[in-house]
Amino acid sequence: MADDQFHVWEGLFESFREAEAYGKGFADDEWVERVRDRLVELRRAPDLERAAVHEYLLPGLVAAVSQPGQTLTVVDFAGGVGIEYEQVRAALGEQVSLSYHVVDQPEVCEAGRELHAGDDAIRFHSDLDSLPAGADVVHVGSALQYFDDWPVLVARLAQLVPQRFLLSDLYAGTFDSFVTLQNLYGSRVPFRFLNIDEVVEAFAGAGYELVLRTRYYRRVLGKLGPLPMENFEASRRLDYPSHLMFRPGV
Repeated sequence: MADDQFHVWEGLFESFREAEAYGKGFADDEWVERVRDRLVELRRAPDLERAAVHEYLLPGLVAAVSQPGQTLTVVDFAGGVGIEYEQVRAALGEQVSLSYHVVDQPEVCEAGRELHAGDDAIRFHSDLDSLPAGADVVHVGSALQYFDDWPVLVARLAQLVPQRFLLSDLYAGTFDSFVTLQNLYGSRVPFRFLNIDEVVEAFAGAGYELVLRTRYYRRVLGKLGPLPMENFEASRRLDYPSHLMFRPGV
C-alpha cells in the first residue's frame, strides 16, 4: 500500500547535488509574505509582548555582551525581514545602540528594507561581502542545515571575529550526517541533518569553543513535540533541534 501521508523530510541522498530539488524555497512569494505578516503583527503588540522570547535566545545574548555607550554590531545570518531585530530592540530599549545586519536572499532583503524604511540601525545584505569588517555577535538562525558547504560558511563568518556565535534551531544529532529533501511551500529543498560533533569541530577549527547547548522545543506541523520523522529509520531520527552558543577559545 502506498504511503500518501505528507512528510516534512523525504528521501536519503549522498549529496545536495543528488537530491532532486525544485521550487524557490525561502525565496517563494508565500514564504516572504508570511514573514512580512509576522513582523506586521508583532509590531501591533506592546513592548513586553514583542520582547517575549518564544524561540531564539538572541535578546539575552545581545544584552549580556553589551557595554554602556557601545554600539553593538550584530550579524543575523538568515535573519529574514528582521523579526529578531524587533524583538531585540523591544527587549533592550534605548539602553543598547545597535548596528544590526541581516543576511538573506534578495527577495527577503527587499521586503525587509521596505518594512524597516527610515530605521538606520538595521541593514539588509544579500551577500557576505557587503557586511561590516567585524561583529560583536553572529547569529545563524535555522540555516546551517541548508548549506552544502556549511564548514566554509562557518569559516567565513568567523572572519568577523565575534565575541559570541549563536546557532538557533540547528538540526544536529549523534548520527552520521545525511541529506534529505524538505517539503517547503511547494518546493523541495536540500536539507542536511548534521552530526553535532562535526559542527563543534568546525567551530573549534575556526577558534571557537562550545559554551551552551540546549534543546529547542519547536512546533512542526502545529505540534509541539519530537520532530515528525517516522518515515526514517530510528537511528536517523532527531527528537528536537538545538541552540548552540560559542565563544573564542582560550
